[in-house]
Amino acid sequence: MSETQAATPQLPSRFHFGLIPWLLFRPRRAFERIAQAQTPTWLTPMLALTLTGLIYILVRGWLQTRAIMMGDVPLPADWQWWTPEMQAQYMQAQAATQGPVFQYVIPALGMLASLWLGWVIVGGLFHLTFTMLGGRGNTGSAMNLVAWAWLPVGVRDLLRVVYMLIVQRVIQSPGLSGFAPQGEAAFLGALLALVSKVSWLRRVVGEQCIECHRCARACPVGTIDPARNHASDPAECVMCLDCVPTCPRSSLHFVGHWRPGLWRAPVYPYDPSRRQLLASAGAAVAMVGLFGAEPVAEREHPRHLRPPGVRERELEGIDFLSQCIRCGVCLKVCPTSGLQPSLGEAGWAGLWTPVLVPRLGYCDFGCTACGQACPVGAIPLLSLEAKRQRVIGHATIDRNRCLPWADARNCLVCEEMCPVANKAIKLEEVETRAPDGETVLVKRPLVVRERCIGCGICEHHCPLSGEAAIRVVVATDVTALPPVSQAILSNQIVESL
Repeated sequence: MSETQAATPQLPSRFHFGLIPWLLFRPRRAFERIAQAQTPTWLTPMLALTLTGLIYILVRGWLQTRAIMMGDVPLPADWQWWTPEMQAQYMQAQAATQGPVFQYVIPALGMLASLWLGWVIVGGLFHLTFTMLGGRGNTGSAMNLVAWAWLPVGVRDLLRVVYMLIVQRVIQSPGLSGFAPQGEAAFLGALLALVSKVSWLRRVVGEQCIECHRCARACPVGTIDPARNHASDPAECVMCLDCVPTCPRSSLHFVGHWRPGLWRAPVYPYDPSRRQLLASAGAAVAMVGLFGAEPVAEREHPRHLRPPGVRERELEGIDFLSQCIRCGVCLKVCPTSGLQPSLGEAGWAGLWTPVLVPRLGYCDFGCTACGQACPVGAIPLLSLEAKRQRVIGHATIDRNRCLPWADARNCLVCEEMCPVANKAIKLEEVETRAPDGETVLVKRPLVVRERCIGCGICEHHCPLSGEAAIRVVVATDVTALPPVSQAILSNQIVESL
């Protein structure tokens, strides 16, 4: 006991900077000492957090001011679709927030207020909770523990400052995604899993372990191996700490080490045979060849209808297939169930990516749920006004099935359901001969191509059974058509399929 007490740092009278390395490398022993302290020790961590927060704000403000002076103003994702008035208002708002008050003073005051007020509130709630549970600690001990527990936030701020000074770029997100441009966070995640093989902070099992296996059952990722004295692989451990409260002897600790961990071989090594290796390599080569030989590689499927905004991004060179992770979140949040997993419309490479099936559900004119729910940004997040201008496809009328065209019977469903303000479907009143030989006056629907956005509500509500008489197909590039076809389309009439 005397050796342990001698190794534990003694608390000075006012400032306690000597506790900082102990908190990082021996947090359990440091917090025991902090909890036993009779004097306030919160001043040191709070000053450290204030200093690191101010340094972060100064560096971020300097980089933002520098970027603005160089003309690098951040623009919204759908900037090109904004009206000139909206763009002018946005640039005026950006110019009004470029002064030192908005770059330094207001962020610093917000940081100080959130830090100190949050510390007071959390510390008070911490003390109140333990008092109601029967604890006998005082308010000072609770405030000390909360302040020191927040110290890793200062380490995070220092890492962000160093990173911003190296790459000369501002990062806003406090997580891993803030350290990488859009689309590169997944690469950093894989690199982090590789580096964590030799991680500094690791889980340690003490000698008090009685092999009750409770920690192994509580581990959500199954990295605790009872056969290896309940040790865990650092590359698989997610630091959830679910195993700590389950140990009846308190023998589990997460401590820092000066030496990195050993590179351990996997518990269950994968050793394929030569035949398995050759078979998998051959299958991979065959699949690559299949992707290039399928029909959609030469000509796009007519029902390859992507969510709003995706086609415009593909025209800008952003590959949707390389961004979509096939998670199915957009399919779940679609209120009309119009988004369905692709089976053949996008080929083998686009299997299970979202496509719109208007016969099952249309794209709601007042909904942006798919863009809001997409976790990787493959479906762009659009404002409601911008989304209503995105072209998913164009409606076409099958004159052999449409009631006014084929049977000389009036049907106004598609025109009435069209949500576009000026109506993308117009009715043309003509005299025609009915199947029984009688001359009748009917209203035939015509699609105004320039107004149609391909939402599919007309196809969804078509009263015919089976395949609808009006269908939405992929938007066609008019400039690539022959002159005769261009003349037909210029009359705002889309011929049947």
